[in-house]
This record gives sequence, structure tokens and C-alpha cells, in this order.
Amino acid sequence: AGRRDFPKAMAETDFWISFHLLQTVDSFSNAVMRIVKGMEGANLGLRFYRWYAGCERSNMCLNFPENFPVRYGVRECVDLFRRNGVVVMPYTNPHILDANLELFRYACRDACKKENGDWYNEPYAGGPYGRHPFAVMCPAAKDWQDTVAHFSDRLFEETGANAIYYDQVGCSPPRLCFAPEHGHSLGGGTWWYEGRRKYLERAHRDYSSRNIPVTFE
Repeated sequence: AGRRDFPKAMAETDFWISFHLLQTVDSFSNAVMRIVKGMEGANLGLRFYRWYAGCERSNMCLNFPENFPVRYGVRECVDLFRRNGVVVMPYTNPHILDANLELFRYACRDACKKENGDWYNEPYAGGPYGRHPFAVMCPAAKDWQDTVAHFSDRLFEETGANAIYYDQVGCSPPRLCFAPEHGHSLGGGTWWYEGRRKYLERAHRDYSSRNIPVTFE
């Protein structure tokens, strides 16, 4: 309570709701606003899933972390919610990268590597595509830390949100990594949590000063 750098928006939120944008943008905004009006006087927070294009009819995991472009009408919804005092916290995931993305041809160098040089595959359900391949990204890789900052900045610019959620960051166990280009000790060590801390401290510095909460699982 005594920290000046703690976002008041988080401390003063009375009630959080979690929504997946599965229906039309209009019905989604109407549903949220019914809750806002029904809880008049309460400070509400909204954890917001499926705000990005391409996930309307498929598993929400596809395309991580390239959750762009923003779905049509989302910016207008966020503006409406914020005008009514809601803290809007979109979902992101900096732990994994969709191995089917063109981006992976370049970003694979930032993935955690096994001793034989292969990347770790963490498959998740992919809707009609079955089990979908995802690489576990190395939190100590400087380029990946910059990538997390980049997509976070873009999220705020394009959605108008005033909070951010990083999935899996706090709960995923570390992987051994044998990539010498990442600049950490090979295999195990303290680099996993130190790398996580680096991009979380960066997010805290850049966003908490603007009263933007940063949360993670």
C-alpha cells in the first residue's frame, strides 16, 4: 500500500470479470455493459480474451504472440468500457510462440534449445487443426525480451486497453536451454527467472507509472 509505483487501478478494483469474445462485438459489449450497469458504484476489471482477429472460430492459442490485427470493433468496445470506469486487461502469452507462423523462421533462434539443438515443442489444442506446435521461448534471450515489449506497446496503441495479462509467465516450470547465443549458462541456472524478471521489470517501469496494471498467471 505504501509503494508509489503500485498502480492504483489494480488496488481499487472491486470485482473482476472474465470474457471471451465468442459472439458478435455488439452482443459482447451489451453483455459487459449490463454487468457494469448492474453493479453501479463498483470499480470493475475485465480480463479480455479473443480480442484479436483469426480466433473467432478456432482455438484461442493460435498465432501467439502475433495477436494482430485487432478484431473489428474492439477498440470501440474498449473505449466504451473505459469511459464507464472499467479496467480492461487483454490476454497475451509471451511464454510460447506458434511454430507455424512465418515469424518463427526468424524467432526460432530465441527459443529454448535442447542439447541436440532442437526446440521444445509444447503442443496445445488448435481447434480444427488438432494439437498445435508451440516453441517455448527463452526468457533470457535479449531479442525475445524486446519482442515482448514490442507487442505489449502495440496492444495498448491499437486496443486502447489500460492493463495487460501475461499468461504462463508465473506458473510455467523452467526448461533447460543449451543455446550459447542467448548469453546465459548452458543448461540450468538462475537465468530463467532472471530473464522473466527483466521483461516484467521493463513492463512495470513503462506501464505502472501510467497506472496500467501488469499481471501474469
